[in-house]
Amino acid sequence: MANASKAKNAAGTVEKTAVDTKTPAAAGKTVKDDPATKYTVQEFIDAADTLFADVDKSKRPSRYIIMAAFRFNKKTEATKEEGRQLIKAFMERKVN
Repeated sequence: MANASKAKNAAGTVEKTAVDTKTPAAAGKTVKDDPATKYTVQEFIDAADTLFADVDKSKRPSRYIIMAAFRFNKKTEATKEEGRQLIKAFMERKVN
């Protein structure tokens, strides 16, 4: 069997590896500030302190606010700026 696979490869067949089809982020490389990178709700929860560093610590969104903002907008992931905007808009909503 090993000879058959060697002959097959020697015949010029091209095999794609998993590394060829992965994006740079999936291949283990970090992509910084890529505007198309989408983050999950949990990643927004974990990074709330850095995303909302300009907001007073007592007024930063809690994990529950972040989850509610995403659920209200029917999203499970968003870009950094999009997520920040929808969380901020949810926090500023008026209660009737």
